Amino acid sequence: MGHQPTFVETLDCNWYTKYSVPLYTVGPILPRYRPPTLRLIPGSAVKVRRIEENDWREWKASRLRALDDSPEAFASSLAAEEKLSDDAWEKYARRCSASHTSARPSLDSSAAFLARDEQGRVTGIAAAYLDDGKSTQAYICAMWVAPESRHRGVGRRLVDEARTWLVEAGATEVKAWVSVANSSALRFYEAVGFTPTGARQALASRPCIDEQLYSLRIVRRDVS
Repeated sequence: MGHQPTFVETLDCNWYTKYSVPLYTVGPILPRYRPPTLRLIPGSAVKVRRIEENDWREWKASRLRALDDSPEAFASSLAAEEKLSDDAWEKYARRCSASHTSARPSLDSSAAFLARDEQGRVTGIAAAYLDDGKSTQAYICAMWVAPESRHRGVGRRLVDEARTWLVEAGATEVKAWVSVANSSALRFYEAVGFTPTGARQALASRPCIDEQLYSLRIVRRDVS
């Protein structure tokens, strides 16, 4: 299938992030229900950058934690990726690194990103790649935010960084497969501008769950 990645064995195409939902308030005079609204708390202290080859250990640890934390959100599984050798993780980091771009720019078709807090701890991950045979179409995938860092805009920062790279790589449309069991991710996609295409397929790791395809048109003026 055209949307499947070829640069890594187990790369999936799903995001995982959360929203914060403020509690409704009850006035002292008029005890009236106020519907909750969705909002993202800005993550001003969050720093996102493309990984380097020597980041493979942090990527591995974060990826395995993501699969353990949210198994219903990903096409791959913890059991499958725990079997991968360190060499496979290093190879993936090398392929998605910024240094790979400078060395062989013509082969720069995939990228991975780490988000860190002010203490330098990894708070989230994401990856992106250009679709084989369709250089203007791309996917964002492997998206996950650590539970202790949710509701702080980390997911949005990861999306912005990935989208910036994709625009520079020549993409005009970004897609993402999202598990329908992950309602927070579905809402997040729509909040950052994605719209459902109507396409669905079974989640590879859990065929009883469907995943839905979302799409976003991007142009260079969308990023700064």
